[in-house]
Amino acid sequence: MNSLGKNFVLVASALFFVLCLSGEACYCFMRPMSTLDTLAYVSLLDGGGRKAFQEAGKTCAVHVPGPHNGCDISDSRAFKTVAAYSPADYSTFVRFYRVMPLYMWSAYAIQHLFRVNSFVALRIISSLSYLLIALALALWLGEHLPAPFACLGALLIASLPPVLDLGKHLTPDALSAALVLMVIDTIYYRARNLVLQLAMLIILPLSRPDNLIFCALVGAVLIYRATPSFRPLITRLTGLAAGCILFDALLQKMTRALPYTILFIHSFINFWAPPSSYSKMYISFHDYLYALISYGSRSALINFPLPILFSVLALACVSYSRPLRDLVFVSMATAFLHLILFPNMEERFYTWYLVIAAAACTCLLGEVLSVKQSWSRVLSDRPVAKSASAGL
Repeated sequence: MNSLGKNFVLVASALFFVLCLSGEACYCFMRPMSTLDTLAYVSLLDGGGRKAFQEAGKTCAVHVPGPHNGCDISDSRAFKTVAAYSPADYSTFVRFYRVMPLYMWSAYAIQHLFRVNSFVALRIISSLSYLLIALALALWLGEHLPAPFACLGALLIASLPPVLDLGKHLTPDALSAALVLMVIDTIYYRARNLVLQLAMLIILPLSRPDNLIFCALVGAVLIYRATPSFRPLITRLTGLAAGCILFDALLQKMTRALPYTILFIHSFINFWAPPSSYSKMYISFHDYLYALISYGSRSALINFPLPILFSVLALACVSYSRPLRDLVFVSMATAFLHLILFPNMEERFYTWYLVIAAAACTCLLGEVLSVKQSWSRVLSDRPVAKSASAGL
């Protein structure tokens, strides 16, 4: 294939990728999905008071169009319970949602930059985050596959229903997944300095605090691969652990976050307890075991089969690149630790793991089938035989 044909294929695949991706992002923007969490974030953007939460529930259907927008939550018992809190109780309750500062800062910026209401600001963030997820996937796959196949693979992964739902949810999950993928691409393919790699991981807990588990595991693997001696390795790992603990304490202090035990009890044990009783709450081992068995088992059966299948396929090749093998192991371990510590059944909490496992599996298929070499041979301006004879 000559140079003109090669350029035509590259430009056509790029245009196809951009057009399809733009259409899916518009679909996410026009068909958003809200939850009780969405109303809490909107209330924070509109002042953080109980009246803002009540108003968000009343106007949800107006600002969040679509047949599956989830705005019927405003008629649910959960919404009515929270809306009936006293101002002091609601001020305590909303502290559950202050722990995502990067999400709130982005929403504030979009709200004031484009002069839109809070619901539209959250819809813009989710749609843009969906675009970033697909672009980060294309860059990642482009390191293992030729550009047309990388665009196609990224588009197929981004079109998976859980990933599309991530772009529709008005929660921090899409932004968190986009940042995870961008940081992964930068750490493994762009940045070579260990200090810079570890510094980039700091961004992730600002979008979701539970990303700290992923950061700690990725940081530990990076340090392990970069430190051959045992004593410096122990020193660096100890410093990493101390840094994670300190960062988590500072984040909780900065956002006035409630303790993990209260969040666990509120989410899985007793949602209806008034915030005034939070200080008296404690969790027993029996309560934790009940929540893990009740919610964790169902979450594992619903959310883990497909990511685990992709992970097993990605790890099946012994000659597969070590960094991506490490990444698959770390992602799997993070997802299972999250399941153990916070056994939420919602799919959006584990979609990032599905995306990473699917991308790693796609890279494996490309390497096993030698697509990159074959495609380079096809796009070569001169036949392989002629080049070989010229070399002789």
